[in-house]
Amino acid sequence: MDVLTLKEINNSFPEKVYQFLILHNPEWWEEIDLEELPTPDRVKFDSNIQSNIPGGIRENKGIYMFFLEPKHPFEPDVKNLIYIGRVKEGTTNFNFHKRFYDYVKNIGKLNASRNKVLLTNLWPNHTYVYFYSLNQKTDDEITEIEDILIKKILPPLNFKIGGKAGQTRQMYN
Repeated sequence: MDVLTLKEINNSFPEKVYQFLILHNPEWWEEIDLEELPTPDRVKFDSNIQSNIPGGIRENKGIYMFFLEPKHPFEPDVKNLIYIGRVKEGTTNFNFHKRFYDYVKNIGKLNASRNKVLLTNLWPNHTYVYFYSLNQKTDDEITEIEDILIKKILPPLNFKIGGKAGQTRQMYN
């Protein structure tokens, strides 16, 4: 499945799609008080992601994070966290494998939300998903972890931000 071209994306979303302001606030990072998250499974985002999710976590619930990983011709490696999501038990998309069906079907499509179009089409070969399997957590605990991470890290493609962090969202629009 081919991703949209930059021209196609810009025709639908004429703002500067490659430009995101990112807020890095070390004081907020220090406020993240979570038990140790497990080592994530890293998978390249493309139309084959569902079959590439490791079998051991495919049916699990937890947190997933989209990272943009530019391949600059110099060191150091750069990774930008651009979206945080979660999978809970018993919801429509109740595991990682089913949840990513929605993302894959947006590759090459303009009829999704702006953020899904950008997330699934703008950076082919540079987007990776980190899966944190949290089967031992309750759905409420997973939602709380997602909420804390979004409020303290402020990924540019997440809209669900509240409190003082939510007041920064106007920077992205």
